[in-house]
Amino acid sequence: MKILVSRTFPMEYKLIASWFPQINWETVTIREGSHWKNYKAAMMLLSGEDVAKSGIPTPENCFAIVSKSQPDLVNWVYQETPEDSVKNLIAQAIDCYQSKLEQGKIKEQIVEFMELALMGKVALDIMHDLNNPLQVILGFTQDILENNDSKDIPFLEDLNLIEKETLYCSEILRRTAILAQTTPPGESYQCLNLLLDRFLPLIDLPLRKKNILIERVTPNNLSFILDKNNKAKTVILSVLLEAIQNAQKNSSLYFIAESDGDFVSVFIKIYAEKEEIIPNISLKSYLDQLGIPLDGYAADPMFVYVLKFPKEK
Repeated sequence: MKILVSRTFPMEYKLIASWFPQINWETVTIREGSHWKNYKAAMMLLSGEDVAKSGIPTPENCFAIVSKSQPDLVNWVYQETPEDSVKNLIAQAIDCYQSKLEQGKIKEQIVEFMELALMGKVALDIMHDLNNPLQVILGFTQDILENNDSKDIPFLEDLNLIEKETLYCSEILRRTAILAQTTPPGESYQCLNLLLDRFLPLIDLPLRKKNILIERVTPNNLSFILDKNNKAKTVILSVLLEAIQNAQKNSSLYFIAESDGDFVSVFIKIYAEKEEIIPNISLKSYLDQLGIPLDGYAADPMFVYVLKFPKEK
């Protein structure tokens, strides 16, 4: 975040910068006839003289705080205002800007997730259409293999491969359809191991591409609450895909779950491909909206993703 301070601003630049060291502060000279909207900065601190250069009526003995989030609003501050009050006003303006920025990101993410949800519904219909010809191919292949002596079947090896791959594709479609289904009424609780058994085959391809082995440490009786839209499986699958993307090739991924008070804590440990990993911002924002916190920390030479789900009551 960059904030510009006019060289004619009535307060010392270094003092203001010391209040908020996390901000990128720069000084600037406001040209005659120019408008602060044309400067590339999140916010600007201007003297009354600077504002007057834009042709805007200016109160006497005042300076201004302006923000890109509210470009038509000028926050006037009297020059006699105590330093602590000025500091608070700047802090409020920074918080307001960051809040507006975050709201904009969330709106974009909502649109993105709506599009993904629509794509999921379309994909479910496509899965049904794909499954029909697969079953026909499988039926004819198995009929040939079962009703003829293996010695008399040409291309026996090819037919066995067709049967194997068709069964594999059918199973992927079946599990994907299960993943897309909502939890029936009265089935609010879901065994974690059963859930993993259902959808882990769906990420077989990215696992094979990087030659990553998943090792599970999950008690058999461990369960947690799922809402009617089965958000938990989407959450776990999303974080697993994020972890696989950041994991080293030819390594192991550890999926560990344990009871933790009123929650079930899930730890996904990887041997990180990069020295520093920052959990995906969009994914983290999405999980925050669901009330499922996502944390991550380095545990050399590994990186650990942490999720918490409410436990069955």
